[in-house]
Amino acid sequence: TIHCKIPLEAFSTLCLELGKRYNSAVLAVEDEGHGKVVLNIARAQGYPNIYRRRQNLAVGKWATAPYGWHTDRATRPLMIADLDMYIRDGTAITYDERLINETLGLVYNPSRGSDWGLEAPEGGHDDLFMAWCIFCQIRSAIPTRRIQTAATDAGRRVVHYAPY
Repeated sequence: TIHCKIPLEAFSTLCLELGKRYNSAVLAVEDEGHGKVVLNIARAQGYPNIYRRRQNLAVGKWATAPYGWHTDRATRPLMIADLDMYIRDGTAITYDERLINETLGLVYNPSRGSDWGLEAPEGGHDDLFMAWCIFCQIRSAIPTRRIQTAATDAGRRVVHYAPY
């Protein structure tokens, strides 16, 4: 996990460098607040693999929408429900202690009921948790193929996937 306070331009550069290191990985950034800066810099620098939403225009007709992931009252409950399902079925696994601690620290606020009511406690954060949710949404939207299964990685079975 990258957890630090750096200027947005430097953070954007770091994101792009990491993406390039991982075979031009999909850059999936929220389209609000600071995310817009990251998206604008990525586009200006010609990063080749920026996530774009798709919008359903009519039955069977889709249009490519703006760059970035959009979290709102409609997508947030879906994101959380899908992550819950992925955790339960074993497809969303993390060993990141910061992410685990942040996730376990989320509290239920019944006044938010329509979007699962999960939020960071006062003075806390949910950034890593929401990034994990976004990752799961993007991962499930991109077709992949199994390319290799390693027997062990520190005693764990590892399956590698690649985009088609």
